[in-house]
Amino acid sequence: MFVALLVSAPVAGAPPDIALPDGWRPLPEVALTVDAVMDLPTHTRAFGDPARGCYAAEILARVDGAEASWVAIDKGLGSGLVSGGGKVISRAAGAGQSEREVILGPLRGRIRARYEKNKAPKTGDGIDVAITGCLFSARAPAHCQATCAAVLTNLEKR
Repeated sequence: MFVALLVSAPVAGAPPDIALPDGWRPLPEVALTVDAVMDLPTHTRAFGDPARGCYAAEILARVDGAEASWVAIDKGLGSGLVSGGGKVISRAAGAGQSEREVILGPLRGRIRARYEKNKAPKTGDGIDVAITGCLFSARAPAHCQATCAAVLTNLEKR
């Protein structure tokens, strides 16, 4: 999808487990769906509290090439969200990171992306990409926003 032509190697090693709020559980079926839609080598984990309409995901990938630019990759992320039927409400960016408020179908939330230059001796130069997002339905938005914040903080501590 958004960086399908750029990514050629997944990030090495699975990330550690994280603490989940009460009612949340891993959602491997959602992770598989995300991987299938993106059609690129990633490591995706998804979690949620489906009864309340709260969902979070983490997508890790590696963009190979010494000339890889986080700005170009981030632009592709935004384009991919829009072409996939989403709407970007707002976007903020700084050196090597961005955050978007988005609407995807009946879900609303935030997607954060971090980009870090990597000089791996075996695979060559590239950029490690870590995308975390938390989306929620109108069922319990205040609860979901609070628990999403905790999940995203735990994911980004790694």
